[in-house]
Amino acid sequence: PGPPDITPLTVVVIDAANAGGDASVIVCSDVPPFLLVDQLNGTPDLGGTWTDPNGDPLLGGTYTPGTSTQGTYTYTVPGDAPCNDDQATVEVFENPEPDAGTSTTVTFCANGPSVNLFTQLGGTPDPTGTWSGPGGPF
Repeated sequence: PGPPDITPLTVVVIDAANAGGDASVIVCSDVPPFLLVDQLNGTPDLGGTWTDPNGDPLLGGTYTPGTSTQGTYTYTVPGDAPCNDDQATVEVFENPEPDAGTSTTVTFCANGPSVNLFTQLGGTPDPTGTWSGPGGPF
């Protein structure tokens, strides 16, 4: 018999794409804009692309409270062949800024009927507020 036949084989292992872990965040409508990638769990690969809740591209991946649409944003990191793309989502819930209404001055008679102070406020005040005066909350 002759010598064995030897053929070299090169094995290349490609790292899988990592979009990080899904997350959710609750923000107030008056906070500054923030990067959605900073909300993802884990250590996502940079360089992916974002889509908004409507499936439209979100350039830069920045969420601007009070302007952006709340909902689920999807981050996609492309995989190098033969690996698949990876996706993660950030669900954004936005709480509106509290609204105490607008100040006004009203005059009442000391021995007059009781008055609903809430209806005396201007604007569109939130009904969940509390009242306070010189004697403390009431």
